[in-house]
Amino acid sequence: MRLLNGTWTRLTTVGALVLLLSGATVNADFPPKGDDVTTSTGSYQILVGPQWVGSLTGCPVFNPGTPENGGWDAGNRMLHSETLTDSATTIGRSDPHDDGSPADAGTPVGTANTMVGDNNFPSWGLPAFEGPAGTREVHTEIRQLFMENGAADQWVQAGSGNSLPLCPGEVETKQAPPGGDFPAESFFNIYMEAGVPPCGAFDGATVYNEAPLIVTNNDLNAFPPEVVYIHGGTPAVPVYFKDTNPGKWNAGDLFGLIVLAGHGVQVDVSVFWTAVESAPEMQIPAVSQWGALVMTLLVLAAATIIIRRGRALRARA
Repeated sequence: MRLLNGTWTRLTTVGALVLLLSGATVNADFPPKGDDVTTSTGSYQILVGPQWVGSLTGCPVFNPGTPENGGWDAGNRMLHSETLTDSATTIGRSDPHDDGSPADAGTPVGTANTMVGDNNFPSWGLPAFEGPAGTREVHTEIRQLFMENGAADQWVQAGSGNSLPLCPGEVETKQAPPGGDFPAESFFNIYMEAGVPPCGAFDGATVYNEAPLIVTNNDLNAFPPEVVYIHGGTPAVPVYFKDTNPGKWNAGDLFGLIVLAGHGVQVDVSVFWTAVESAPEMQIPAVSQWGALVMTLLVLAAATIIIRRGRALRARA
């Protein structure tokens, strides 16, 4: 992996994935296999590498008072998207099963019957999501997500339904039987592509992540849930250019670090941005530490995940 010149600064971020729905039921049981199809609201932030700062000259200036308008914060090297929306986000879930059962190794998820098992989840700082054997759980998948702004020139997409890598997840009850399955705890591994705002020198650039953006929540009460997923499982992850733009960048060049700043379901824009802006700060490692950190994460990743990433990247080339 390529490293940026200079030192990373502190990033005010969330990695928040906001899923909001009224009428959540506590102490109910997990539903059977199926899909949740909802509307979405979201945004992203990219901490841009020092060598690309000059290329963003002339981009609209970010105003913290109107974050929904996005823009370029040159002082913090932060590129913000506008508010993005999607009318048909699809999240699949499996039938409930017990932790440690044969289904835990691989079970069909959603109407697409995508096989999701524990080998799809890299164990990067998520010990809380491994309950005792026999704990009830559900495997999940962000099947299809495509959020865009009104001009369709800023966007985020994810999910194998969009021909991108699998975005698997898990929901595990926090309850001892017979108290019902909710409340529960949950996480997703997010692999996505994002369209960089077409300003400055960036005329239609697409970036993607190789290491998963892991989002978590420990108080899920329904499907779809009324929760905020916080990006707390890993540091902010590197993003790379998907394609070559001759004389400007090459496919695979490192652009910066991304946080999928929010994904809200059926939520007012003001509520969405309040949730995003109230998230805690994260520390970005110095560049001298970054290479070692990335190597550690790669070693911890399951070999099957690394192979799948490579095949997906070659297919997109």
